[in-house]
Formats: sequence, C-alpha cells, structure tokens
Amino acid sequence: MKSAKLSFKRLIYMAALSAIVCVFSVCDPSDSDSSEDYSVSGNRITEQEYSASGAYVYFIEDTAVGIIEVYVLGAGGGGQGGDKKENIIDGNYNGTGGGGGGGAAAYMKLAVDRSSLPVTLSITVGKGGEGGGYVSKGGGTPDESGLPGSMGGSSSVRWESKSVNLSVEGGAGGGGNGTSVSGGAGGRADEASLPYGKAVYKKGKVSAGKNGANGSLKSDIMSEGGKAAELSIGSSSHFGGGNGGRRTSGGVTGAQNGGGGSGGYSNASGARGGDGMVYIILSTADGK
Repeated sequence: MKSAKLSFKRLIYMAALSAIVCVFSVCDPSDSDSSEDYSVSGNRITEQEYSASGAYVYFIEDTAVGIIEVYVLGAGGGGQGGDKKENIIDGNYNGTGGGGGGGAAAYMKLAVDRSSLPVTLSITVGKGGEGGGYVSKGGGTPDESGLPGSMGGSSSVRWESKSVNLSVEGGAGGGGNGTSVSGGAGGRADEASLPYGKAVYKKGKVSAGKNGANGSLKSDIMSEGGKAAELSIGSSSHFGGGNGGRRTSGGVTGAQNGGGGSGGYSNASGARGGDGMVYIILSTADGK
C-alpha cells in the first residue's frame, strides 16, 4: 500500500511535466487546475483519494486493457438543533436533537481498452449537511423541537463519453417538524446508480448508511450520528465506515467522512455531517 502511494506521488510530478512537454501524449490546453493526467504501467496498482470535486484525466500505458475501480461515499446528514423551554407552570426543560444519517457507498469496476483512452472522469464529492439551529420557547407556547439538520450531499463519478455514472446519496438530516426528534435516515442503497448494461462495466456493489440516533424533546441524552456505509470489495479491503459525530456531557466529537452529525442540546445547534469521499484505483488487467 505504501509503495503504491509513493508511486502515485511520482506520477503526479510526471503529470505536471506533461503540461509542458506532453509526456503522455495527452495535452489539453483547456484543462483547469483541477484536472490532472495519470499514467499507469505494468501490473502496479495506483490509488488516490479525492476530497474535492473536479475533472481528472487518466491515461494507462503499455497495456491492452486497464482496470479502473471506483469507490464513492455520500456525505453525512447534519444533526438537529437542541431545544429549551422556560415554563413557570410546568417547569423548565432542555432537549436533545436527533443525529444525522450516514451516507451511502457504492463501487464499480471498469475495463478500459486503448481505444477508450484517455479516460476523463468528473468527480463530485458531497459536502456534509449543516446542523440545525436550536429553538428556545417561553411559557404558554407549544412545545417545539430544534430545527432539523440538512441532508448530506450526494457523491458521484461520471465518465461522460461512455454514459457511465456511479452516484450515491448522502444521509438525511436529524429531526423534523413540530416536536419530532427522530434520527436522520442513512443514505439509501436502492437510490444508488450503477451503470448496468454498459460494455465497460464489469461489476459493482452498493451499501446503505446507518440511521442517526433519536433525540429527546425534554432530556439530556447522548446524541450520535449514523455511521457511514462500508464496503469490502475489489482491491480495497475496507472503504467507508466512518463514525458519526457524538455529543456527550463531556463535549462534541466531529463526524468522520460520511458520518452523520450529532444533535445539539438545549441552546446548542446540531453538528455538521462528515463530507463524502471518492477513491480510485488503477491497474492493468492482469494486476488485480
């Protein structure tokens, strides 16, 4: 794994040179700063994690068929805000918002021959949902929970020229209308898109994110965002599975990639969900 990452750094350096002398015979003067050229030779596996959206160009040398493995993770939903009420008759209370849901994950394996090169992939990395604000009420008013968190952003990888698209949704934000303090639903596996029927597509898999924990309208409880979906397939033994954020009496721990944000307590807002992620592995057909 370490050697693969070192090789990738070398390839990034070579890609920078290609902009001047066309090392890979793939030179597009219209490429923006977010576009990079990568070359893979032999059976070596090359890998890269993406945390920002952009268009990336891949060129696989010295092989009849190249393999591109794509792993995509949706972002986590934001946690619901806390609530508090000052009621002279019934007494004061403080409540805890629901946690956001974890993002879904998906995988696809593509076989690429020389006629398809270079391969340009458009990558979108979903942003974590924002936490909802708290709600403070006075006596004589209806009970009301904190404001719901927002949904985590979807993540996707698209190969436009082949109409190949892999996308997954993020987790839902915690909470709801009225007095709801429900945890947000995890990103749904059945909403993921796999490029069935495309010649370059070989196999794929999807996995749903976990739901966030429910809150409590009138008490202080631990709040936890849903765990991100997890996959074990292809050349990566583990992808996703980031923990949701957690709020206890000792403080707030932020969500990992794809994890839902924790709910707030009393006059505290909910926490932000973890951003999504894209992970790509390139190799020759007789490598992995």
